[in-house]
Amino acid sequence: CLMLYSFYIIFVLNTALFMGAEGTGERSLMIVCGSFFFVATMGFLLLDDYVLELGLNDAYGNISEKTGRFFESYGIVMGSFGGLAVLWKLSIGLFCAILAAFLTFPGLRYAKMHLNALDDHKHSSATILLINVNFFLPLVASIMWIHPLTRE
Repeated sequence: CLMLYSFYIIFVLNTALFMGAEGTGERSLMIVCGSFFFVATMGFLLLDDYVLELGLNDAYGNISEKTGRFFESYGIVMGSFGGLAVLWKLSIGLFCAILAAFLTFPGLRYAKMHLNALDDHKHSSATILLINVNFFLPLVASIMWIHPLTRE
């Protein structure tokens, strides 16, 4: 519930930025970032599970099995429709692109806040180290979800 509320707030804020009269730069940046991350996501989805194991093929197998049973209960025979795998990957790519476009401005503001903190504490090397560690820890936490890195 909290995650849906967070997505709603991000959606409302980005809608205000996107629909504003003076928001042509923000609009262009959101479109470019969304397009770039759609292409990047589709590139990652084309990688074999041996290289980058995300578990999406297992998830696709489970979804296709359950939807097949659901449609069979209503008398609709799906058969082996190969377009479902493409549709599955396109929907994941579209979701990731929209999410990345929405998170572009919070990410840029986070980076600006990081630079301001570094400027404020130029003379303390221990504080600069802690600020940099704090900046990169979300990336490290995200990377640790990838199975080949956490397996060994």
